[in-house]
Amino acid sequence: MRQSGDLEKGETLTEDRFHKLVDKAIAGLDVAQARREVEPFVKNVESLSVWSREFFRDTVKRIELV
Repeated sequence: MRQSGDLEKGETLTEDRFHKLVDKAIAGLDVAQARREVEPFVKNVESLSVWSREFFRDTVKRIELV
């Protein structure tokens, strides 16, 4: 079943589309829940304190698409 925002078969993922999809995913992210889910795998749990929607948006801006 196709969900809103999914790519159609054979559709090319453009840079603009990538950023829109990621922004939508970040907007719907429960940051506190994500933090709880990864804590068991992280040595320095305090390092996760920087996690926020803005942190992820800033991080995504550094992704270079080729």
